[in-house]
Amino acid sequence: GVTVNGVEHIEILPVMDFKNKSLPADQVDSMSANKSLKRCFAKAIANHGLGLYIYEGEDIPEELKQSNQLQADCMELIQKKCKLSNKTKEAVAAICKEILKEENGDPNLCDDNARLKELKKKLMAVRKIPD
Repeated sequence: GVTVNGVEHIEILPVMDFKNKSLPADQVDSMSANKSLKRCFAKAIANHGLGLYIYEGEDIPEELKQSNQLQADCMELIQKKCKLSNKTKEAVAAICKEILKEENGDPNLCDDNARLKELKKKLMAVRKIPD
C-alpha cells in the first residue's frame, strides 16, 4: 500500500513466473517474490497518478521544468539588475523578500510558479536607480 496526502491505495498481485502464470506456493523463491512486491508497489504508486510523466516520454514533469526555467530567469534578472547601482540592488532585494518571504528572497528555494512569475514580472520592471 502507498499513502499520499492521507489517501491509501492498496494493491495485491500474485507471484508470477516469466510467462505471467501464477506460481504455486511450493515454487515461490525470493527473486519471484521480490519482483511481485516491486510490481505491486509500482501499481499502488500509479493509482495515485504519480510518475505519469514517465509514460509520456518526459524525464521530469512539465511543471518542474517550468519552475526550473523561472528560477533561472529570475536569478539572471537579479544579477543583471544588481549590477546597475547600489540603490537598484537594494530595490531588487526588497522585491525578492516581499514576494518570497518563506524562502528569504531566494528564487531557487521557491517552487510556486505563480510567485516566480510575479517576481520575474516585477524584476523586469525595475530600472536603474541612481546612487
